[in-house]
Amino acid sequence: MSLQKIGLIVGGLVLVLGGGYYVVKNLSSVKKQFIPEAQAASLWIEVISSSISFIDKNGLSQPLHSGDEVSPGTTIVSNATGRAVIHLPDGSVLRVDENSKLILDNAEFSSTDDGLIVEATLVFGRVWSKVVGLATPESRWEVKTSNAVATVRGTSFGVGYKDGKSRIVGGENKIKVNPIDPKTQKVIDKAEREIDSGKFIEIKDEDIDTILSKPESLSQPLAIAKAPKDVLDWNLRNEIADRVINQKIEILKQGKLNDRVIRNILRKETETLKEKVKSLKLQEATDEEIDKEIRKEGIKEFKDRLRINIEKLISEGVIDNTTYTETTNETSTENIDNKVSSGETIIPIGQPVKLEVTGITAIKEIKDTDKISIKVLLLFSSGDKKDVTETAVWKITGNIGTVERGIFMAKIREEDSEIGEIKGSLQATFQDGDISLTSDVINIIVFPQVGETIPQG
Repeated sequence: MSLQKIGLIVGGLVLVLGGGYYVVKNLSSVKKQFIPEAQAASLWIEVISSSISFIDKNGLSQPLHSGDEVSPGTTIVSNATGRAVIHLPDGSVLRVDENSKLILDNAEFSSTDDGLIVEATLVFGRVWSKVVGLATPESRWEVKTSNAVATVRGTSFGVGYKDGKSRIVGGENKIKVNPIDPKTQKVIDKAEREIDSGKFIEIKDEDIDTILSKPESLSQPLAIAKAPKDVLDWNLRNEIADRVINQKIEILKQGKLNDRVIRNILRKETETLKEKVKSLKLQEATDEEIDKEIRKEGIKEFKDRLRINIEKLISEGVIDNTTYTETTNETSTENIDNKVSSGETIIPIGQPVKLEVTGITAIKEIKDTDKISIKVLLLFSSGDKKDVTETAVWKITGNIGTVERGIFMAKIREEDSEIGEIKGSLQATFQDGDISLTSDVINIIVFPQVGETIPQG
């Protein structure tokens, strides 16, 4: 497979116009790599919040802004409030968290067969990968730290590293994780693990020492576990962002388009987004204003643009005019009360649109000391749901009890016992960045247990 280098490769790059290819030479090696059919392409960055910078060739920090192109070999750094998204040509992304340092070791993309290779090193902090789907057997996506490497073919996953400790969490599908000897930087193949969605693995430098000295104890230091709450919260935030990509893909699949055409349209989407960011920059919009603007888009806008792209593909002979079937069903969110003055419902792509509490509303009578399991569900514009019970914050009015880890525990206080039944309410709130949703108020009456003596006034 012929792969096209994206941007500049550290170590030197010679462009040979007559031959139509790049000659890439890495100064640490005498090996040369010839990449036929090269064309201008690069990764670019979207700054979610300031500040984001890169380290220049003199070791100095220089600011990055939305729309700036970044090349393999670039080191990207975020401060305590900085977050950014690195966009790949195929629609895949790398999300850099606060207090992070990420080196883009390599990025190669072939527009002829959609081959993609991404290699990145997380020096410290956290980075989330959303891989649209690697099209060829040679394609690869990996993120490594000083003591671990995660490799996937098409999924989402998060990697964190701090103080000699790597944390890797699965997103959608399985990912492969291998420890790395921090002293030699050699991958320890025999200690490979597979992580499912929502599971995570923690690898410490001392775990590597144990593996190397006692190979028979491989299973113990690399045990796979359920991710702790702080990791789950981070996972959820990125899952929400991933749904923007996932819902676009779902709309395309509903239109009966094959994978190659879908990848073609996703590339056009990335190009369109980049041009929109450039246009906003010309209007002197700040990074935060740009981020807010591009997240306003709804499903209707995407479908309108999709219609234009389909017409282009038909005119170019890529597909015929019977290939695409436009879907009219806007998912189960049609009745969500989010109206504009025209009366048309705005359904954002892949975004949470409603918060729903289940499990307690159907119970007609709640008694003192009852324990009731409840769930808080985040409803998305795609129609699917996500359990956010452990993340939700509760507002309780009246002395009716408490909510802890999805359990409502009804409790009539001793000083209120002479009143008899106690009235109150529950309301859940979910907040993550700019997303803030509140459930309907659930009115509750807690009754004394049968046989309980209630003093008479």
